[in-house]
Amino acid sequence: MEKSRKEITEKLSIQGLGYCLVVIGLIALLSLVGCNKESTCNCGIVQDDAIEYDATGNTYYTLTIKSDCSGNNKKVYVDYSSWLNTPVGDNTCINGVGDWMPKAPITDTCHPTEKNK
Repeated sequence: MEKSRKEITEKLSIQGLGYCLVVIGLIALLSLVGCNKESTCNCGIVQDDAIEYDATGNTYYTLTIKSDCSGNNKKVYVDYSSWLNTPVGDNTCINGVGDWMPKAPITDTCHPTEKNK
């Protein structure tokens, strides 16, 4: 009878370990599937277009785009064809300029207060 209890306990503990591993595997799988983040955030609405000139007279075409993800504006330099074919108000994606999502929140600490005074 004592051996029987020991065998039953071992069998149940092995089954419990198996169930735990299955649950951990499912949680890991769900976390990977649930993390469907964009690798870059480079699409948005064109807010402004402009032509700039440098000191030597070279012409640069710019678009200012408000990010769909963060609401941040980014000025990008584009070729004439892209500038001409992307009017203000259009939704566009710009490749090769990286991500303009904020990396860390900016906090305002200009006027800290001391509570000890």
